[in-house]
Order: sequence, then structure tokens, then C-alpha cells
Amino acid sequence: MSNKETAKKVLMYVGGAENVKNVYHCATRLRFTLNHSDQVEKEKLQEMHGVINVLGSGTQIQVVIGNAVNKVFDELMPMLPSLENASSETGEKGRIIDRVFNVISGIFAPYLPLIMCSGILTGLLSLASSMGWMNAESGTYAILSGAGNAVFYFFPVLLAFTAAKQFKTNPYIAVVIGGVLLHPTFTALAEAKGAVAFFGIPVVMANYSSSVIPVILGVWFYSVIDHKLTKILPDSIRSLVITLAELLIVVPLTILTFGPFGTYVSQLLGDGLSALVGINPLIAGLIAGGLCGYMAIFGLQWGIIPIIIINITNKGFDYFTPMWLMATYSQIGLALGVLLKTKNTELRQLSFTSFLTGLFTGITEPIIYGLLTKFKKLHIPFITAGAVAGAFVGVMGVKQYTFVFAGVLNFPGFFGKTFPFYIIGIILAIGIAAAMTYVIGFEENNKKTAVIEDKSSEVILNSPVNGNLMELSEVKDEAFSSGSLGDGIAVIPDDGKLFAPVGGTVSAVYPTGHAYGITADSGAEILIHFGIDTVKLNGEGFKINVKQGQSVKKGDLMGEADLTTLVQKHYDPTVMVVVANSDSFHVNQIADVKEVTNQTEVLKIS
Repeated sequence: MSNKETAKKVLMYVGGAENVKNVYHCATRLRFTLNHSDQVEKEKLQEMHGVINVLGSGTQIQVVIGNAVNKVFDELMPMLPSLENASSETGEKGRIIDRVFNVISGIFAPYLPLIMCSGILTGLLSLASSMGWMNAESGTYAILSGAGNAVFYFFPVLLAFTAAKQFKTNPYIAVVIGGVLLHPTFTALAEAKGAVAFFGIPVVMANYSSSVIPVILGVWFYSVIDHKLTKILPDSIRSLVITLAELLIVVPLTILTFGPFGTYVSQLLGDGLSALVGINPLIAGLIAGGLCGYMAIFGLQWGIIPIIIINITNKGFDYFTPMWLMATYSQIGLALGVLLKTKNTELRQLSFTSFLTGLFTGITEPIIYGLLTKFKKLHIPFITAGAVAGAFVGVMGVKQYTFVFAGVLNFPGFFGKTFPFYIIGIILAIGIAAAMTYVIGFEENNKKTAVIEDKSSEVILNSPVNGNLMELSEVKDEAFSSGSLGDGIAVIPDDGKLFAPVGGTVSAVYPTGHAYGITADSGAEILIHFGIDTVKLNGEGFKINVKQGQSVKKGDLMGEADLTTLVQKHYDPTVMVVVANSDSFHVNQIADVKEVTNQTEVLKIS
């Protein structure tokens, strides 16, 4: 299945373009925020070829694609032309804990590749200097060192930008808050003799380069002022007043309050994490390596990543991450064990590609969602190998010097006296997990789930309604008119009766009654959509006569719509019929008349 087909089907099963409030992607997942949770067909998504797993609940859905996620995302976005105009008031808000982690993820995630690559470069420079390969006083070293350290020094400015986006305020003004904390005039005050005061109020000076919490709190407070003043100020002076408020109120308050408070909290969190390791590194390693690997499944890693960054910034190293990463290498060992054990072609392909990806880059979501969450027995070697390796790494005091994740490409972040013990820990984690997986086995199911489709036969589609035929390109909905959702036709209906244009199985029935899906015996996937934006009616004026999974014959009455209701509420009643998997077929319009009935043949699929 092509990336475009995958995107089409994913969009269909999450409820269509009208149901998508927002979507973005991480390394392996499409992360959807939807308007209505009851339109999601989770089982259909999980059965899709090209989808590893589906996570989340309510309106927060994550579709795990794997390494091709960016390509699928690129195909998906043209199918969502009105995404930026989607209402921010519709749909469920989700649990508070989900919203908190989503905000943290949104602030830090865009910079993780940059942070890790900067860490790799810094580690390589440190190695080159210590081995005498490069003079630390040379211009080459200085330029590369600047490239490696810039992201950390200017972190407050970068975080201000993404924090502003999360708090829905102006990011171009918010960056000033981070900039002030690093401005030479302000930083010079730390070296000035005597106390520093702001209108008589003592200022607690600190070095805010690489800081995290102060600027986030400052931007949050700015967003509160922005939102409050926007509601009461006239447009003519709003921008000027809000910007002045940031400079005259938010900036001083950040320096006087949020800065010292954030610094204190940062030190407290870093010291707390170090204390947990210091009390008993053996137990800490057992827990970090054996159980903390599950954090990524629930998105909890975003609660600890900022603390790790703070710890490395304040102390220059971190003990916790090496123990935690042993769980990642344990997952890589699972993939190796499955690869050696299974005879299933699809499993071998999945385990081989995910093993290599994990080993070199540290990205293990395909292992987590493609193997670990599907085969319960794999949890035994996963926990055991991670715990043993984590305990070893903890006892040996392995340090991480720059923020990087697992994987061979990230080794420079661990270069130092304890690096050999880190390598031994990796060998333990991968070796134990692979050996236990091979010996214990897993609940392998060799039954083929894919339906073999006979695409050799020709399929003729009738018009689903009585009315006037029109070109799909003339429809006033770009998702359809652009052909993003598939090739097909459109009909302006004379009445509200909707008939099955082809025989097959009803694959989708939207609760609002505005859209249906039929899978023909040939494998062609037909989407019938009654009206434009009619999902917003929430079922008003629609009647459903079929149910999902039901077999229908060509001409069966599938549903009805009250055209009077649609017209009175100013909705375009045009009916669209498209072949969702057009890339797999030849779709041709065969009707050469304007007026059609549900008996008129309009499309040929071959």
C-alpha cells in the first residue's frame, strides 16, 4: 500500500477531514486531536497494513506508523486543507495529565533532534581533544564548539518560541523574554559589585543560559495577560498595549520572581533525581532499567526529559539516563530474539528493520507497538534484561555528559571513563533479551489476516442519488475537488434518498449519517459523502438504514437526508462518491448525461 493510500485510509477511519482538529507527528506516530471520539474506527485502523498500532482514547489518538511516518504525514496534510481554520472550541479537552504532557511535548519535542545532534558533536569534540586529534585552541575547534553549544546557551529563547505556540500567544514577541535573560547588560549585573535592585526590590541574580523553567513560566504569564487584554482592548491599540505589558510587566516579573523560583525548582529536581540514584544505585538501576521503559508507551517520558536536561546543565552529567536507556536496548534485544525465532515473513521484516533502526538511532516505537504490546510473553525478557543491565550500569556509575538517547550514533554523549561499562550494559541488555525471547518464545499467530483481493474484475458504480451529475473538481470542498480523497464523481441531489452505488460490505457508517463506506468484492473502497461540512449537523436531518459490517446490494437504500434542513441551515447538499484506494485501480467516468438516477451507471473501476 502506498503512503498516499495509507494516509487516505487513516483519515477515513479517524472520522474524515471534518473530524480532525489537529495532527502532527513525532518519530513514528501520527498524533491526532479529534473533534468527536465516537467517529473513530479503532479496530479498522489496527487492522490496516502499514499501521503498527493505535494508542490513546477519547479525542487523543496516536496512529503508530513507524519510520515512514513523515512520508504518510506529507500525504495526509493536503487532505486537510481547512485544518488551520478548525475551531478550537469543539471536541473534548481530554484529561489534565494528558494536556500537561502534550504541552511539555510540544515545547521540547521540536528541539530534540537538534539537542541530540549537538550532544553528539560536543562528545566527538571532547574525544578529539582528549586524544590529541584536534587542538582545543584552534579556530576549527572554536567554530564546531559554537555549533554544538549554541542550542544549549540560547535554550531560553528557543523554548520561549515553542512555549508561546503551546500557550497560544505571539511567539515573535515571547522570545524577548528569553532574550532578556541572556542579554549581556543583564548578565553583567551578576558580576557587578553590590546588590542589584529593581525600583528598590532586590534582584536575585543567576546564570540563565540553558535554563528551562524560568522562561516557560514567563511566557505562560505573558499568555495570560495577552488573552485577558485581547478580550477588552480595541483592535487599534491592542497589539501596542499587550507588547508594552510584556516589556514593562512580564520581563521584570520574570527576572524578579519566575527566574529565582525556576532556578530553585530546577536545582531541586536535579538534586532529587541524583539523590534517588545515590541512595542505592543497584535498586535505582533495577527500577530504571526494568520498569521505566514503559514510560514511552504512556507518554510519561516528557515528564522526566526536562529534568534530565536540567541535571546535565547544572552538574555537567547525569546518572539516571544510562540506566533508563538499558530498557531501550532490552527492546532492541527483543527484536533480535524475534528475528531469530520467527518464521513469519511479516514478523521477520518488522523485527529486522526495527532492530537496525533501534540499534543505530535508538528509536524503538516499532518494537514497542509492533511486538511488545502484541505479545505478552515478551514482557518477561524485556523487564529482566533491562533490570539486570540497568543495575550493572547503576552500580558502575555510568555517566551521560550531553543529552542524547540510545543508539550507536549517540555514543559520543557517553564518552568518558565510564563508557566501557556503558558498552557492557548494552551487551547485557541486548544479549539477555534476545536469548530469553528465543528460549521462552512468544504467542506467534501465523494466520494470515490480510484479505486477498481479486482486482481483475471490472466494477460498475451507479449514482447513489437521483439528480444532476457534476465533475468532482467542481465541488466546493478542496479535499474532494483536489482528488486527495480519491477519484470519483459528484451529484446535486433531487431528493434525500441515498442508495448503494455498488454491492459489497458496509465498511463505515458515520454516526452523524452524512457518510458511508463500502468495500466492493474487488477490494475497491468506496466513500459516499452526503453534503459539504454536514458533519457539523451532528446527525440532524439524517436517517441511517444500514449498519457497519452489513452486506448490501447495488440499489439498496442506505440512508436518507432531509434536503430542506440542509438548505435552511445553508449547507451544500452535493453528494460525492470517490474510490478511496484509487491508486490501486483505474477509475473512469462513463456517464455522458447530466441528469442521473440511482440506476444510471456513472463510474467504471478496473
